[in-house]
Amino acid sequence: MPKGEKTKTKTSAITDLRTINAQARVQSGFTLLELLVVLIILSIAMSVTVSFVGKANLGNDLKLASRKVIAAARQARLAAISENREVLFEIDSKTRTLGADDFVRKSSLPDSINIKAVTAKSEQTRPSRAGVRFFPDGGSTGGRVTLSDGNRKISVIIDWLSGRTFVEEPDGEKRDPKTR
Repeated sequence: MPKGEKTKTKTSAITDLRTINAQARVQSGFTLLELLVVLIILSIAMSVTVSFVGKANLGNDLKLASRKVIAAARQARLAAISENREVLFEIDSKTRTLGADDFVRKSSLPDSINIKAVTAKSEQTRPSRAGVRFFPDGGSTGGRVTLSDGNRKISVIIDWLSGRTFVEEPDGEKRDPKTR
């Protein structure tokens, strides 16, 4: 061994490792203040997101209700064609139900949706009940079911000649629900 060179002993090597570990422990991790700031930012972001999602769901009830009306009317039309007999599709604004004879299962609409049905006078069996009669050739007596949630409205139109259903948007344009 040359002069002036120190030899490291086992104990000095262990002491060096302990010093390095202690420094690493001091420098790693987050302070409590940093964690609190991150949690506050996350909670603000979540509250903003929840409020936007809540507003987006308001329109979902209206869309769901219009899809229920369309599906039930289409089922009634198909039943009339396949059974080769007339089928009456009814909407009751008082009980908030819709369906047709024995072919279409009765379903209900959400309480948040207002219902207004305009049909042929001969198909209005009660003040709160309106109907559309589908014929074996696919035609119908026709009608319009307007659904609204206070802010928006959607009209489902049942064509009297063809019996097909259309959605009328607020801009007045008729669209086939399949292409939406």
